[in-house]
Amino acid sequence: MRVGYFFNHADFVGGGEYSFIELMRAVRAQGVEPVAFVPGPGPVKQRLEEEGCAVVLFNQPSLKGPGLFRLPARVRALRRLIAGQALEVIHANGARCMLYAGLAVTRANVPVIWHVRVLERDGVLDRLRGRLADAIIANSKAVKDSLQPLVSSGNKIRVIYNSVPTPTAMERLDVVKHFNLPPQLPILLFVGRITREKSVETLIEVQRILEQKGRPHILLLVGPCPDTAYRRELESLIGSLHARNVVWAGEQDNIPAFMQVACLLALPSRREGFGRVILEAWQAGLPVVATAQGGPAELIEDGASGLLVPVGDPRPLAAAITRILDEPVLRQHLIEIGKERVRGFTPEHMAKQLIDVYQNSKMRHSQGE
Repeated sequence: MRVGYFFNHADFVGGGEYSFIELMRAVRAQGVEPVAFVPGPGPVKQRLEEEGCAVVLFNQPSLKGPGLFRLPARVRALRRLIAGQALEVIHANGARCMLYAGLAVTRANVPVIWHVRVLERDGVLDRLRGRLADAIIANSKAVKDSLQPLVSSGNKIRVIYNSVPTPTAMERLDVVKHFNLPPQLPILLFVGRITREKSVETLIEVQRILEQKGRPHILLLVGPCPDTAYRRELESLIGSLHARNVVWAGEQDNIPAFMQVACLLALPSRREGFGRVILEAWQAGLPVVATAQGGPAELIEDGASGLLVPVGDPRPLAAAITRILDEPVLRQHLIEIGKERVRGFTPEHMAKQLIDVYQNSKMRHSQGE
């Protein structure tokens, strides 16, 4: 089966791009022949070519402002590109590329799958995407619930959770030495894009609460901060709260190295479609504290595979962190259950689910459903 995989971004802007490439790798092992459509040169194209995947460059201008007027011409250009690839299925990873791909194949006998990983909805355009899609994959029940009112047929939506591959061997990184961290202090780890939705300011407030209680520690922030205004706000908050030992590590490739030195992973997001980093933490044997919303509330059984706390309140988050630091029996329990739980999120399992969606979509599309 020859499948076209459409990317929204040429850069790795979050876990979605990594997950999509891992998805392609998994289905390739099951006999699928992937063709990647990428909006331009960059890290995504480079990674795909390193893995021997065919790559087609196709620019997808924003649908806001002038880009909207260019949509018909770009759709016609994409239609010509698709016609030359003999694709049996199209799998679109995101909203913008779904609209381009869905419109481009309206006259072709090719089913389109829309993969949705975020909770934010655009009512008008999402209704159109839902009509264009032969099937919709949501990466959590929370994402499915956000889509349900906008899609006429609920049978179109199927929940397929992300998977996490076995970590590959990487160059050893001594995180404590590299960042000159005080070796005697426990490390609380955040991994992800440092954005307002991740509510990193809550962790900085936790930092102050724990320090006031005589519980000094290191808050290690790993990930890019694309919003410079938000970065300045966080730095100002650090100064005003006199929060010490906040370390900005920036974007990093060797995430397991950071998890090996941390005491726990904290994910204080306001909205989280899935929470792939939770799987990575479980795999690394790291306890997790997360907010009780979206994907994390589905993944984590409170008190068993992690601890869940309310959104936006630093006090229960500080209390949960203190419990893990002070209760070794609880900590070990969370580690063991997490390791057991993550075994169910394998690329092989996800690939089988996806191929089933592809085959059913082909059948339903050919029958005109």
